[in-house]
Amino acid sequence: MKTYYHTQFKKDLLGLHLSSHNIFGKEYRFFGGPKWDNCQSDLAHISIENKAKFILSLFITISVDQAFYTYLSHEHYSKAESLLQYPKFGWCGMGPHNEPPKYLIIRALEDGHINSSDIIPLIDEAIRLYVDEVVDFQQNHFPQLRVKEFFLKFINDRDVISYRESIVYEKLHNSLINVIYKLNH
Repeated sequence: MKTYYHTQFKKDLLGLHLSSHNIFGKEYRFFGGPKWDNCQSDLAHISIENKAKFILSLFITISVDQAFYTYLSHEHYSKAESLLQYPKFGWCGMGPHNEPPKYLIIRALEDGHINSSDIIPLIDEAIRLYVDEVVDFQQNHFPQLRVKEFFLKFINDRDVISYRESIVYEKLHNSLINVIYKLNH
């Protein structure tokens, strides 16, 4: 998972169908559409063996961006956004609309792009990677970020991993809780 995230994911991310929008003088790149309507075309270029890794990596990436936006001050988010430069998951109509990251997994499962059995074995490693990425970002760019507090807010965010009707989301939630409570930050 870590090797994929740091190498192939960045290449696969370039295949997303992005639309650019100027919002208040700033250029934003969106993908996905409402509830990831563009799931089929966004995943068409991803190899079968990498789909579950791509979806989890995309979930991590979008979750980081949206959680930073939600839980950091505007000044700190602007700094984080300029460093990370992640695309936005959603669309732009009468203004920007960000979709909850949970739709990345829900839609891929519902449309049959992945099965629970494809993604569940990767979750613990993906969550550890997610936490490591945030800790690394905090150590290198944001010493004022209190990582444990950040993740405690994150796990209770209804738009991220509160979709508990799915065994995948139960696994995501439980894995994140286990990793968070081991943090010393």
